[in-house]
Amino acid sequence: MKVFNVLRLKILLVCFLAALSAFLLVSPMAQAVQRVAGHGEIVLLALGDSLTEGYGVPPEEAYPAELERLLRAEGFKVEVRNHGHSGSTSSSVFSRLKWALDRAPRPQIVILAIGANDALRGLSLKRVAANLERCIELLQSVKIDIVLAGLQIPDNYGAEYAKNFAALYRSLAKKHKITFVPFLLEGVAGVEKLNLRDKIHPNAKGYKIVAANVFRHVVQLVKQHARRKNGSTSQSLPASDGRNPSDKRHRP
Repeated sequence: MKVFNVLRLKILLVCFLAALSAFLLVSPMAQAVQRVAGHGEIVLLALGDSLTEGYGVPPEEAYPAELERLLRAEGFKVEVRNHGHSGSTSSSVFSRLKWALDRAPRPQIVILAIGANDALRGLSLKRVAANLERCIELLQSVKIDIVLAGLQIPDNYGAEYAKNFAALYRSLAKKHKITFVPFLLEGVAGVEKLNLRDKIHPNAKGYKIVAANVFRHVVQLVKQHARRKNGSTSQSLPASDGRNPSDKRHRP
């Protein structure tokens, strides 16, 4: 019996180590930590749920990877870390944020896109707002710039609830004077050819548009940090106007 128990423990230990190794190899969260920013790179942390993680597409086609390519195409030395986790809610995001900030080097900019899973479950909007505000206050206390991405849900969850859910993001952005993306999925939500079969998550083409949505609002912050890293505002910097340079569809 003792031999059997020892053997069973060894098998369980091997299974655990195998699972841990798999996580470290494939998890976007783990990959974000394993990567080391190059000299002079501006680090952006994309914090969110499956919409950030890139559910249903390879990591290199999720919006953080697309955003990094757009910014690099403009001449910026950046690293955009994907810290999205499927199923995440506003209740879990604070601990995940603290975990990420404890890993060096710290990001200069955090893109916060969370709350959709809360709304789809009909959770208290006051609680969602409080959870987001806790993250915002932590980031501001350590002088990290914030980009808050607005989210929306269909009216079939209740017109009043849907309206108030969208409004809470605008309210928080205004209160804390932070950069605001009005709707993360602008131009993608409800467009069949840009989404997976679940009609919730973007496909690869959809994520290109999501990245362009974020790019337009984050590029000025990146430019400011590039100036600081260069040590002088007189240094030559990319003259981006905040538009996606590779996609004419997103130009006014």
